[in-house]
Amino acid sequence: MRVAPTVLAMTLALPAAAVAQTPGPPRLVAPPASATADLACAPFLTYAPPKSELRVTGSQDTYVKQMMGPGETLVISGGLAKGIQVGQEYFVRRVTKTFGARGPDPNHPLAVHTAGRVKIISTEPNLSLATITHSCEGVLLNDFLDPFVPPLLAETPIDGAAQFEHLGHVMLGDEGRRIVGNGEFITIDRGSDHGLVAGQRLSVFRDKRSSAGPLVEIGTVVTVSVRPDNATVQVLDLRDAIMRDDLVAVRR
Repeated sequence: MRVAPTVLAMTLALPAAAVAQTPGPPRLVAPPASATADLACAPFLTYAPPKSELRVTGSQDTYVKQMMGPGETLVISGGLAKGIQVGQEYFVRRVTKTFGARGPDPNHPLAVHTAGRVKIISTEPNLSLATITHSCEGVLLNDFLDPFVPPLLAETPIDGAAQFEHLGHVMLGDEGRRIVGNGEFITIDRGSDHGLVAGQRLSVFRDKRSSAGPLVEIGTVVTVSVRPDNATVQVLDLRDAIMRDDLVAVRR
């Protein structure tokens, strides 16, 4: 997935006063237009199969296509009877299940990949037509729809010293990736239920106690979106690639 250098630059360019300890969650603001698409394409975790009844069932073409791109018209399995209206916008998503992966369930979370965004252009009682207005990558048959919510960024990040109580873990990147680099997005198993808020900086550590020594700090990430039981973070800096099961410590 394309990385948003603007998002990274915004976070790194803040003055020192802006990253001091902040009382309560920071104010959320709209990101620059150049960063909106990349934030909307960022992955998140799910611990259960998607509940959406709206699925991509085909395209308005003369032959069956398995993958669709920008500007193409999709057939959606729901219409007026499910509250679909012309002009509504939706994310198009799918759960990424790599070879041998189990879940999604409480013990085996999986990454949700956002394929793009669509706008409803026509609707009938039991089906709708939608056009792809933005593509993170190809839209596939049976992808599901989620209502579009514009992404927001924290106006000022929360920073400080790493807190080692209740360490979290790095989980999965987009499409189930287990290794990410600078500027990329990945998920962690800490969310608002654990006191995490958007704009929170975290230190990333690798546990080497089983081999050559204690915890080694390998990078810094910042939360860009937070859900009750997980969050999506962007890598700000690193000294080594960040990997699945690396540890994360909130900085306050």
